[in-house]
Amino acid sequence: MENSCLVIGHGFLGAPLCRFLHDRGVAVTSATLHGPDALTPYRQETVDVSNRQNVQRLREGGFDKVIHCASSNRGGEEAYQSVFLKGIQNLRETFPSTPMLFTSSTSVYAHENGEPVDESSETSPKRRTSQILVEAEQLLLDRNPHGIVLRLGGLYGPHRSVHLEKLLAGTATIDAGQESRYLNQIHVDDAVSSITHLLYPSKSPVGGQSPSYPIFNGVDSTPLSQRACYEQAAAILGLPMPPEAPPAETKRKRALTSKRISNARLVETGWVPRYPSFIDAVREDDNLLSSIREKVSKQKS
Repeated sequence: MENSCLVIGHGFLGAPLCRFLHDRGVAVTSATLHGPDALTPYRQETVDVSNRQNVQRLREGGFDKVIHCASSNRGGEEAYQSVFLKGIQNLRETFPSTPMLFTSSTSVYAHENGEPVDESSETSPKRRTSQILVEAEQLLLDRNPHGIVLRLGGLYGPHRSVHLEKLLAGTATIDAGQESRYLNQIHVDDAVSSITHLLYPSKSPVGGQSPSYPIFNGVDSTPLSQRACYEQAAAILGLPMPPEAPPAETKRKRALTSKRISNARLVETGWVPRYPSFIDAVREDDNLLSSIREKVSKQKS
């Protein structure tokens, strides 16, 4: 079936992606572990992507595109193995020649000194979870001639922004020292548009061309230092600057890295982010600010 897409995952990214594609005439099927949502206008299936039989029964859908954007639900190594490595393996075996996009993560870059990073930069992460992502990327690209990997930065948007939430709650701290680490983020709306742009360039709001590379960085155009992020956001919101504190690497899920990731390759295809920086979104996305304010207020009450 033409313009039929299978989307694995229906969470913070998958749900708006399905709506976006559906609204543009794509016959979407969402595959999620948590079961169908009766309110969605598109087809949904209950699927465990790590289960080969579950995935193989989706073959009858005859999809012309497949997108793996499921999350690990904050899981550790076992969850990463199941969702990403086994998931990609099962999808690759079930849809061997179907164009497939996998949303990986910029955590595959382990750079620590604020270096500029592009898609040709070394991927040798320290954390086992990020190593699994690299393995899943290779598994897809080694066997699928139409495979695309989109390495997404930190996702944020309405109801979800770690830095904005901490700033509004008064719990934010800035890493002590002269240099603060760089943050690489992307608004969920821009993540959705970048995926659509790469797989369905004719349906992209900015047009574009079919990708000529298999790997892209999905980040905004303005890597911000942690200090600059809090300084500028606090100034916009009329809040005091957070205090300095020693970096707490042992408390972080991800390794403490610092790099300035380039989206130049993605931009060269014609993609344009709606929010070139996190600060633009703080200024312009009213839903972002209002939803995080409400979330913080509920947490305090």
